[in-house]
Amino acid sequence: MGIARTSQPSGRHRDEQGMAGRLPPRQRAVATVLALGRSDKEIAAALGVKVSTVKTHLRRLFRKLRVRSRLELAVALAGRLEPPS
Repeated sequence: MGIARTSQPSGRHRDEQGMAGRLPPRQRAVATVLALGRSDKEIAAALGVKVSTVKTHLRRLFRKLRVRSRLELAVALAGRLEPPS
């Protein structure tokens, strides 16, 4: 007998889903622009902050969502962020 799979997300994935809604506004903005495929420099220009600030937000997002790359971050937050206005 095999193990029955449920449609519930795994613990890690569930944490990522819940965490996306609790991101501070600036981290959410950085993640939203990053998901458009922008570089750190382009994100900084779009948000009116320094590149070092963008890097700090990204480091915190990576740690908070337990991802290791920009792609993993974008995938983890896909469909959970509002498009930029």
